[in-house]
Amino acid sequence: MRAVGAHLWGDEFDERWVQIANSFGGGVAGTHAHLCGALSGGLMVLGLRYGRTSASTPDEPLYGRIRRFRQRFADEIGSVMCRALRDKGPYGPQGPLNCRILVERATAILLECLDEPAGG
Repeated sequence: MRAVGAHLWGDEFDERWVQIANSFGGGVAGTHAHLCGALSGGLMVLGLRYGRTSASTPDEPLYGRIRRFRQRFADEIGSVMCRALRDKGPYGPQGPLNCRILVERATAILLECLDEPAGG
């Protein structure tokens, strides 16, 4: 969140966004039971950049980007669920890779998705 947010918004980046995203670490508060925190952070960045600001604005431009980001994340990283990545995948204490590597890969995927056309 911090690296991509600062890249996109520079001096306008609000550190409170990092505080908000912190609750998603470890699949929600370290439980490893929900969405991967790196995926959740990416969804938040996409929402900050492309999310609607009124009820009359359509959701689809954002949702299309989110679906593509989620699918690329799942394809490249192996799952969107923290527990699956930790228990059955290469990440976490039992795997050869730690979550820092996962976050770096997720950030690269997010950066690729950020500037794609809404329908592309």
